[in-house]
Amino acid sequence: MFDFAANMPAFAPLGALPAQLRADSNSGNDVNAGGRKRPKNRENLAGLGKIANYSDRAPNQPNKPTLRTSPAENTGNLIGAPSRATVAPTGAPELRPKPETARARRAELWRLKERGRHLMPLRTQKCMRMRVQDHVEVAVYQDAKGNQAACYRGLVTCANGNACPVCAQRIRTARALELADQLEGWRTHRAEVLGIVAKKAKDTLSLLTLTCRHSFEHRFDPMLKGLQHAQSRFWDRINRPTKKNGGQSLAEVWGLAGYVRATETTAGANGWHPHAHILLFWDRPHRGTELLELRKLMASIWRECVRKYLGREHEPSMENGLDLRCGSNAARYVQKLAFELSDPVTKRGRSKYLGGPKGKTPFELLSDAIGGDEQSAGLFREFWKGSKGARIFEYSRRGGFKERLRELAGQNAEQSDQEIMKGDRGITEFLLTDNTWDNLKRVEGGPVKLLEIVESRGAAGAEAWLRREKILARSAAEVAESREEILSWF
Repeated sequence: MFDFAANMPAFAPLGALPAQLRADSNSGNDVNAGGRKRPKNRENLAGLGKIANYSDRAPNQPNKPTLRTSPAENTGNLIGAPSRATVAPTGAPELRPKPETARARRAELWRLKERGRHLMPLRTQKCMRMRVQDHVEVAVYQDAKGNQAACYRGLVTCANGNACPVCAQRIRTARALELADQLEGWRTHRAEVLGIVAKKAKDTLSLLTLTCRHSFEHRFDPMLKGLQHAQSRFWDRINRPTKKNGGQSLAEVWGLAGYVRATETTAGANGWHPHAHILLFWDRPHRGTELLELRKLMASIWRECVRKYLGREHEPSMENGLDLRCGSNAARYVQKLAFELSDPVTKRGRSKYLGGPKGKTPFELLSDAIGGDEQSAGLFREFWKGSKGARIFEYSRRGGFKERLRELAGQNAEQSDQEIMKGDRGITEFLLTDNTWDNLKRVEGGPVKLLEIVESRGAAGAEAWLRREKILARSAAEVAESREEILSWF
């Protein structure tokens, strides 16, 4: 086994590595429930040693080093690290930039993770900071738009799509892209079976929204669990054969093949508002008056289920508790929802403050908590504790529906969230030794800044930046040489 720590410099371009190590590094290590349309969105660090047990400094420790940028490199502040003038006073939401590019969005997600990690679960606090190997790999790959992007490998990943902004973005993007292929496969399949054009096959999809009455006095965890029990009861009623329907279930009568569910949660003036957006897959097209009849029957069943598991105080009205719409934009909305829930930018503007009418998503709460809002901090903690283990998309289990969708889309076995985070992306450009990485992560905005430099200036530019910022630490081999030289003097 090649001894990296004893033989490699602190910054090693991959081309300078032995062939065996190069091979190893590359082998793979808009509609609300009430029918309303949503608005469209608009100190010198050299020589620092390894920290025992990989422990980090306290989040608010004073005299934390910050990046120095030369005028030629950047005339403003580091992307994602606002100056003191842009931080709102304690108790008010933080005024943040409005990122419009993929890099700026990534910087915003890393900013939330770095500055708000003390509000997150223990494993999430270690995510993308603690190493799982002696060195950290910096890899370059092509993103979905064909642009060069960089990422880290060899770090702990929590794969928590509800508490970690960085993991949520990657997992939700992967799940949304999977769903897009499944939807296309379903439409093509139904068009062939029914003998209709692909454009009309969109009516084999519908968007169902389920919600309940809520107020500021209700806690998140019991309300979410009650809502989940009510949904289970709802689908049991839909799939249960009855004599009234000639021994068939309502799903069989309507031709319901299955569903995909995404849960959205906001917090606003009326407290927590968890609600489910469910994409329904029909064997035949449904629209117009037929959907109105289905909605009326479903709303009646849903009200009974909510009353049974949550009580009358949560029972919704016939108009606002359930919404059912045709498939023109249903599939697009559910995919868009997966991206928005992991992006604290696109959902911004729905409510200026917590008491606004529309509420805020959990990552908006995290952003406000970083700005000093204690109420938002408590709400964010309450959210991730209550949503622990929740999936991005839930598929119906009736008749192997999920496997059927994956087969129509030509997809292989499903990856877990942890496998998505650990998936191999691109080719390793260079390695960072343990001391160099420990120095880098203590610089606010340092890890994401290095990725930006790798994407724009390559490995040579990254090395120059690390040396200029005095982040590049000496390797074990260099330390050993210095020690031998000193001993030879005596």
